[in-house]
Amino acid sequence: MFDLQRDDSKRHLAFGFGIHHCLGAPLARRELLFAFKAFVERIDDFRLIDDNDFGIAPNYSLRALNELHIEFTPPASN
Repeated sequence: MFDLQRDDSKRHLAFGFGIHHCLGAPLARRELLFAFKAFVERIDDFRLIDDNDFGIAPNYSLRALNELHIEFTPPASN
């Protein structure tokens, strides 16, 4: 489950650790929160496609999905 409000979100390695912590991390988190909020408010129904394998990209410092397939119904035009 993807939880933006999880208790340990500040320990995510994508933004570094200790004295090497990214100064832009709070801004990046806020931008991501607003982006997901806008997506959820504009798209009525979205779902994961069954053929996702949730493969992790090989990387020394980051853990990221290779790809994530979703389906959704576009909002009706006004």
